Amino acid sequence: MDRHQRPHPVTRHDTKEVSMMIGWRGPTMSEQQQKAILNAIQRATERAEKDADYARRTLIEEGVYTEDGELSEHYR
Repeated sequence: MDRHQRPHPVTRHDTKEVSMMIGWRGPTMSEQQQKAILNAIQRATERAEKDADYARRTLIEEGVYTEDGELSEHYR
């Protein structure tokens, strides 16, 4: 057997099952990270409410609208 081969390959299902057995739920955000994200959303929302050009640019950059003001194909 080649040294790079395993006799019993580990599948994604196996690793998920093992993770659940040891109680690991995956990566989580700290409270500080959550607050930073919520604060950034709040600031962006306030700026968008005051500045229509900023709101329009953001929606175009995020792919919600096209440059000509039409909805992006993903939002139709």
